[in-house]
Amino acid sequence: SLGLYLHIPYCFSKCRYCDFYSAPGQRGVPPSMWMPFCGSLPGLRRKRLHPDTIYFGGGTPSLLSPADAARLIAAAAPAPGAEIELEANPETVTEQTLCGFRE
Repeated sequence: SLGLYLHIPYCFSKCRYCDFYSAPGQRGVPPSMWMPFCGSLPGLRRKRLHPDTIYFGGGTPSLLSPADAARLIAAAAPAPGAEIELEANPETVTEQTLCGFRE
């Protein structure tokens, strides 16, 4: 069993209860943040490791675009039937982005 936690440290504002590292005031997730993950995650495949859980936490991971989340998931090469979760704040999603994340 292998779980993968991807911390997306961007959010609109820092919640008073949050103890995690975050960069408040961001309106999106710059590619310079997630692209290095895509470069390092194939190492899991070379070791024949496929996560059965991928969790996007943060910050506000729903500030990722669905396409960027899909790139990260593809790079992680999850096991068939893997559980994939993404934290979301209601003000950062639309019906369209929710459908994109689900895909």
